[in-house]
Amino acid sequence: MFGRMLGIKKKKKTIDQFEMTGNRKRSRLCSEAFSDYDDEITSTKMLDAFACPRVKAEKEKIQNYLSTTLKLLDEAKSNCSRLQDQLCDKEGYYTQREEDLQTLHRCEMEKAQTSLSDYQAFAQEKFAALESQLEAQAVEHKRTLDSYRLEVDNKLSQKQQQLDEAEQRELKLKERFNLLAISEQELREKLT
Repeated sequence: MFGRMLGIKKKKKTIDQFEMTGNRKRSRLCSEAFSDYDDEITSTKMLDAFACPRVKAEKEKIQNYLSTTLKLLDEAKSNCSRLQDQLCDKEGYYTQREEDLQTLHRCEMEKAQTSLSDYQAFAQEKFAALESQLEAQAVEHKRTLDSYRLEVDNKLSQKQQQLDEAEQRELKLKERFNLLAISEQELREKLT
């Protein structure tokens, strides 16, 4: 019945002496389960039960069913062991892959940290250089501005001095003009 469900065709099997006595090789799992069956087969041999075609056909049917079941069980065991081996292989592969990825991630993180440290050091050096350059430019501009102010102050003082001298000359000229006007007035008065 189990063989029909799986679509396995029954094979007619010739019975040899080992199968009748129950001495054929079986897997460890099924040896205990079929010990009673072997005893029955032995006792039926003594009773010559195979003389009856119905019993013989039933026995062949049961033996085919059992052999099919044993084959399926062996196939299931081999498939199970194969799947376990594949699972172990895959677990080993994925464990190795995970370790490789963690190592790669660690290396990449170390590279990134090293690059970041180098960039920070470079940026600090550049910033310090720019700051010192800016300070030097500020000092130079202050010096230039101070010299320009001094020059302008000197020019202003010179211009102021020239202006003062011009005003004094103007005053002197006005005084002389007034004196000349007075002397001219006096001369006119004398002439008249």
